[in-house]
Amino acid sequence: MTNRLSYCLRALALGLFLLTESLLAADNCKVLEAFNSQHLQYKNSTSPLSRSKNLSKLKRIETGLATSIVRGFYSKQVSNSFFKKCIKDNKYQNLKDKISEEFKEQFKSQLSSSQTKGLQKLSSFVEVLDRKFVLYAKVSGERNERVAEYHRMNRSIYYNVDRLPSNELTLIQIHEVLHKYDEEVLYKTSTDYSNITVIEYLHSLAQSNSSFESLTGPEKIIVKRYILNGLRRGLLAEFKVWAASYRIYNEMLAYNEIKKISWADNVLLGMERSQNYLDYIFSYYEPRFKRPEKKYLFRWDLYQEAYDVVIKEIYSIENKCSLMDDLSVFITECN
Repeated sequence: MTNRLSYCLRALALGLFLLTESLLAADNCKVLEAFNSQHLQYKNSTSPLSRSKNLSKLKRIETGLATSIVRGFYSKQVSNSFFKKCIKDNKYQNLKDKISEEFKEQFKSQLSSSQTKGLQKLSSFVEVLDRKFVLYAKVSGERNERVAEYHRMNRSIYYNVDRLPSNELTLIQIHEVLHKYDEEVLYKTSTDYSNITVIEYLHSLAQSNSSFESLTGPEKIIVKRYILNGLRRGLLAEFKVWAASYRIYNEMLAYNEIKKISWADNVLLGMERSQNYLDYIFSYYEPRFKRPEKKYLFRWDLYQEAYDVVIKEIYSIENKCSLMDDLSVFITECN
């Protein structure tokens, strides 16, 4: 009897999976009919026993649905609109959590099966990371101010699957995980940049000096270190991570592990054949970052001038591998 019941449950799960796959091809909300029906039965359960049985069945349906939806997303059978239109209600929260978990498992599988050196390095990192960090797929418009975000404080990486084309998702996941890979540098520079003693000193320095050139040698060193720490939290953090991301992207293309992404190709097409790779990536992103607004310390011309001096010095660095920190392992010419 037990074997027969087990067989029937497996057959039911397979049937639901195949039905889900066929419905997903139309990319409509009908795929949720079995879930909605079972959810209603669960809500209307009249006894603890029936409630437990209905909940178990609901969880099985959620698991099968999550797998089918994520597979459908990668095979382009599920569009971004599905997440916004079909699973926005609170009753789908557990399903969304399972979808997020499935996206994470798919990503880990991509890393572990990759032939590229870059993803092989990331794979072992993510295996350790997964025990204490969250890679969370947000759906239905939540946190939709950005396509993806790395949050050091709440130990999470978010990416909005309702705004990301399926072919771009892997590259964005890689990009955000690389931010985590670089976390120690980010943490130290953020701490130094926010040091209240240094900020108070720089505030007093601006009271008695109108320009960067009027500072003494030691004063210039302190100011430039402060500016550099600020850049390491923004421009330089993105420069490093994008440099590593594009290298991994090119590796994946060579092994046919990802399809071409037009905006990534457009960035790389601007590089001249004789140009140094890291020089090019920095020169691409630097003009696209806003210089500091004229407020707080940067309301003084002294620090606006200092910012320009530091940027000019970074451009003049011949070997920018020194700027890559832990991410240098993903850049061939830095090893």
